[in-house]
Amino acid sequence: MEDYLSLKRCPPIGTWDVGQQTPNPPPGSLSSDGPAPGLGPNVAFSSRFSARPFLRRWAQACLALCWLAWFAPTLGLCAESRHATTNFAKLKISGCGWLKDRQLLNTVRLSRSDKAKLEFFDANFLEDTALTILSRVAEEGYLEPRLTLRLRLADGSERSFQLTKSLESSLPRPLSAKAAFFQVSRGTLYYYTKLEFDGLHAITEKQARQFFLPAALLVGSRHARAYTPSRLDQSVASVRNELMSRGYQQASVTVARAATNPRTGAVEVQIHVLEGLLSHVRSVTIETAAATNQPPQSVVQRSTNLVYSPSWLQRFTYSLRTNQFHQGYPDAVVQISTRASETNDANIQLDLLARITTGPRVKVGTVGFEGNKGTRAVVLESRTHMATGTWLDRSEADRDRGRLLRLGIFDSVKLRYDPPDGETRNVIYELKEGKTTDLSLMAGWGSYEMLRGGIEFEEHNVAGLAHDVRVRLGQSFKSSSGDFTYTIPDLLWEDVDVFLDGSGLRREEISFIRREAGGGIGAHRFFREAQLDATLRYDCRVLNAQDAPVDPPAELGLKDARATAFILDLSREHLDSPLMPRSGTKFYTKLEFASAALGGEVDYERFIFGAAWHVGLGGGRYLHLGAQHGVTFSGGGSEELPFNRRFFPGGENSYRGVQEGEAAPRDAAGAVIGAETYLQGNFEFEQALDDHWSLVGFVDAVGFAADRAHYPFDEGLYAVGGGIRWRTVVGPVRLEYGYNLNPRVHDPVGTIQFSIGFPF
Repeated sequence: MEDYLSLKRCPPIGTWDVGQQTPNPPPGSLSSDGPAPGLGPNVAFSSRFSARPFLRRWAQACLALCWLAWFAPTLGLCAESRHATTNFAKLKISGCGWLKDRQLLNTVRLSRSDKAKLEFFDANFLEDTALTILSRVAEEGYLEPRLTLRLRLADGSERSFQLTKSLESSLPRPLSAKAAFFQVSRGTLYYYTKLEFDGLHAITEKQARQFFLPAALLVGSRHARAYTPSRLDQSVASVRNELMSRGYQQASVTVARAATNPRTGAVEVQIHVLEGLLSHVRSVTIETAAATNQPPQSVVQRSTNLVYSPSWLQRFTYSLRTNQFHQGYPDAVVQISTRASETNDANIQLDLLARITTGPRVKVGTVGFEGNKGTRAVVLESRTHMATGTWLDRSEADRDRGRLLRLGIFDSVKLRYDPPDGETRNVIYELKEGKTTDLSLMAGWGSYEMLRGGIEFEEHNVAGLAHDVRVRLGQSFKSSSGDFTYTIPDLLWEDVDVFLDGSGLRREEISFIRREAGGGIGAHRFFREAQLDATLRYDCRVLNAQDAPVDPPAELGLKDARATAFILDLSREHLDSPLMPRSGTKFYTKLEFASAALGGEVDYERFIFGAAWHVGLGGGRYLHLGAQHGVTFSGGGSEELPFNRRFFPGGENSYRGVQEGEAAPRDAAGAVIGAETYLQGNFEFEQALDDHWSLVGFVDAVGFAADRAHYPFDEGLYAVGGGIRWRTVVGPVRLEYGYNLNPRVHDPVGTIQFSIGFPF
């Protein structure tokens, strides 16, 4: 993930995925592997810097503007915050801490239907604002907040009011205020100190507690255990729903006792659970009744050990309706009732009746579109498969709606039938076109590249054909980069996007200057059933390793080469969060086949395989495991492998004992010469302190070999370390230190790593 903050005002923050070596980059993205490209992930601190003075000054000025543009709204430097020097009324909130005060102020602004700035505040606005503030504070566990409202009126006089949630005394009318200052007194924080359950058997008490309290934290802050009556009701309902989903349809969950201490805020709660018996489906009778006077057709299905639950009932009902839709009955209705129920000591046996009323059989009239002002009709028609005169299949119509949405150019696609009844109906898609042009500024910090920024332009509906064009330029103290991508959705067949790309990169690596330029053509598809993301592209690229320690060339490859290759990227992710994973798995593969027969000068193969596994251990503890392996092959020996295609692991997203690119073989002079094969493993333990902060300890290991003849490695490095993380909307901000257990002559004792994003 590239830890850049998008400076677009809506949404306020945008991010790119942070990773050591992106296994499946977006179509047209830079692909240098090993050390990250100019807009890539962070790296270790480095005192070496050789950028030209004018480039350094240019980067500092541009990035300073980027950061200023980002922080201006937060610091109150934007136009909305300068009301004091204009004729607009001024609003201020204090008492909850600087950050919370700003959040409350933004909530008040966003809650207004009229976004225009006000010259004066009237009583209605001030009362609505007070209710918004008080309700938000109460939701955090402060059940008895108070407000002191100080007003500067239009005539210059000042007045003060005391307000509570009930607003017993309304503000006088008429009222015209030039400035309003809300001072919040939150009062006592109510929080859980004791939570007990009785009568709970189907689920463990630990599982039930998760509906009331977050996972146990090392620092059990009161805010993390905040109590409100509404939260308690929601938690009780969640426990009951969980029991019902497990087949206990008669489950009852009630609050037996809720004792609160107004002085300390301590809350003790006791929950009484009456689970009842488990419900099983013994048999299902399906009756299908057509719209005519024909007798219904009955089919009896028997089932054993099938647990009856709302989710099973929903799936079963949906399958019955879908079968009727396929046959041209769009008005089919399914009603399920209980024919008989038998209770024994162990469970409840249910005999169900599913009655299907098909309604009339309907044909398709015409297929039309509304709202496509900038999109050509031929694009829409190619995405819809329904034809005039065929039986109307609502399932197919919904799939066509999904195909239109996947074009990425519509904010919404609605479906209606005209007329809504009758034996012939027109299928109408109501389209709402979205914003077609995006311009984003990007800014960030990397330990190796330091300040960096960029600009990205994207056009989503080129010439009304739903084509996408993206141009991205980036600059840091270590690199300059740019790339261009033109994407055509569903060109060959459904769900297959074809793209053209071009890119250029200049980056100062540890021991050489990387220069790359080229482009190609490729196709991308996401296989939904397998949850597999696949990209295949033909790439032609000029590779140059300026100042590389290639001596003699026959052993370390070519400093200059033209490589043409087929590149296959595969990835499969099942993570709870792409930015801050705490459970799930990820697998990825990158296969690169370069050949002179494809138009280049060299023959080689380059493979990367990687995996990550994340699991929660309970108590706010998490285990993260990562592994990555890379290997190269060359038909004519090492001289056929360009120096740019050697592996350079190391850095905060790889082996954290050194800075980026240094966990690789060195020559006799200490220069990093890269590896032809390497194997890397990461073991990490995380302990959450509270909702936002956590401590981590890790063990990193990497083995590598300068020559593939020593596969998989002939030299290894091992590092242990730890650090602290702060969870933010753009991913975890990480400050870590890796200590080398077996440093080589030119390796540091340890390295401080600072970055944004998860390491693997």
